[in-house]
Amino acid sequence: MFVARLAERPHDDETKRLVTGMEASVRAMQDMLVGFFDISQLDSGTAPVEPVAFPIERVLAPLRSSFTSAAHEKGLRLRLRQSSAWVCSEPRLLHRILLNLVSNALRYTERGTVLAACRPTHDGKRLRIEVRDSGIGIAAEHHEAIFQEFFQVNNPERNRAKGLGVGLSLVQRACRILDHPLTVRSAPDCGRCFTLTLPLAPAQSVDEPAQAAESTASAGIEGLHVMVIEGDVLGRDGLAAELKSWGCRVTLAQGAQMACDLLALDQVPEIIISDFRLEDGTDGIHAVRRVRETAGGQIAACLITGETDAEVKQQARAEGLPLLYKPVRPAKLRNLLRHAALPGGERRRTQR
Repeated sequence: MFVARLAERPHDDETKRLVTGMEASVRAMQDMLVGFFDISQLDSGTAPVEPVAFPIERVLAPLRSSFTSAAHEKGLRLRLRQSSAWVCSEPRLLHRILLNLVSNALRYTERGTVLAACRPTHDGKRLRIEVRDSGIGIAAEHHEAIFQEFFQVNNPERNRAKGLGVGLSLVQRACRILDHPLTVRSAPDCGRCFTLTLPLAPAQSVDEPAQAAESTASAGIEGLHVMVIEGDVLGRDGLAAELKSWGCRVTLAQGAQMACDLLALDQVPEIIISDFRLEDGTDGIHAVRRVRETAGGQIAACLITGETDAEVKQQARAEGLPLLYKPVRPAKLRNLLRHAALPGGERRRTQR
């Protein structure tokens, strides 16, 4: 949060280079933590896998937005072909799989094209998703090793700009959990082709009101009143600074009691962001309950935590509270706030 705010301020050229280096370091640490967390969830079985039917474009469209500028900066052609196919899978895991495959392809391709295309199998029951690149390729003796943690081809110096070597390990684990066969074809200097096969699903009609609600969720969050309950001063200040830069009104509290005291000053928030572990010995779920009871209304809320214990996730789910894991990406937090800021206040605060 602090680095994101620092990058937004004006700097001289030398300071800009320092801030850019800091951002790259933070991203590398963040990617490493997210990678380890994902591996932990997949290995422990704490990540619920519930396949559903959905259009494959729901996964492909965000990838285009995410990687278009990165491909352009490297002078590469990025082609993620549109598809009208519907599939049966777990959207979050499938997105993670394709995110890693496309990211990996861009990282190891210096010129040419990165292509992702969908084709039905001959029996018409499954969909093949191919991610191809014109990069350095992989020798046959390394085709199995690339799915091992921390294994990287042509990166003996462990350059973190080339990733950490956990992406393909995550891909293989996720594919096994989803029962989506994954194959690779490659040779040195001939690029690579990763092929993922998953079941097709019948196309379904899209609910127009749901589409309208989704579009309004992208509305701005300027003026949104956010209460932050966080005992750690650095975490509290960093989060507050980021929220204020987005135009939010922010009320800060160290714990549940202080949050309730602030309500007496007529500072009823539209959404509460609470850390899970608070310094007064309580947790964020307790704090949210107390604030809601004091305010006399069902205020929107979410929890932030650095804990990976499955019990924390289960408690948050039982309470109906979204859970964000530290380090929180600003874009993910902002998206959650947008959903809480629907026009008319119907998602902001519902009176009992």
